[in-house]
Amino acid sequence: MSVITIISDFGYKDYYISALKAKIYSLIPNAKIVDITHDVKKFDFKEGVFTLKNVLFEFPENTIHIFAVNETGTKNDHDFYAFKIKNQFVIGTGLSFISLFNEFNKTIVKLPKSNKNNTFPSFSVFAQTAFQLLKNTNLLEIGIQIPDISVQKNTQLDVQQNSILGTVIHIDDYGNIITNITKSIFEEARNNRPFMISIGRESIRKINSNYHEQDATESLCLFNENQLLVVAIAFENASRLLGVNKDANVKIIFN
Repeated sequence: MSVITIISDFGYKDYYISALKAKIYSLIPNAKIVDITHDVKKFDFKEGVFTLKNVLFEFPENTIHIFAVNETGTKNDHDFYAFKIKNQFVIGTGLSFISLFNEFNKTIVKLPKSNKNNTFPSFSVFAQTAFQLLKNTNLLEIGIQIPDISVQKNTQLDVQQNSILGTVIHIDDYGNIITNITKSIFEEARNNRPFMISIGRESIRKINSNYHEQDATESLCLFNENQLLVVAIAFENASRLLGVNKDANVKIIFN
């Protein structure tokens, strides 16, 4: 079975999703297409990468992921690339989007320029690239290899002896506030000490194991299935009630 996923900022009003799927099926009739989401905020490749990262390694080996968020890129960052992380392939536009995978070792190739109109590159380039990858999973035969973007630490996370300063990286559809602080980083810095988590107007001194351990009106913190620190309120929109949006700071003090 040939699994191809699509993540995009296309929305559902226009024909773009159907056209892209039609192109894939015309090239790969037996393809299994999985829609990750088409509701990524327009041009917000950071949100798209966050979403893709959270499901990437759940797919079968050699799954091909078409990343069609901000698919035409920008004036200075509009080349097309395919890269491999572990046993997964990703196709998309621009080094800026690839740089957000910088915690992983990658094999990256720059795809050849197409003579076709590239105002819809997922249709004119990415579908054909997926077809080529299914015929031959050797990336180096479909493009020119470029150096891997260096594996780097998260520059939005500042870990000190008695504190962690992190960032809100995503607000999900329930209003849950997802941060870039992982459980492993938290526990290592905590070293069994008491702590206080400060975000917006709230200060929280406990980590819960699920969303229902606190009363419905009380804020809580927990680590989700991807081991990221989440601030939530059961049955409520925490982002709205706490006045916390994406890119806000979250601070943990240990004492």
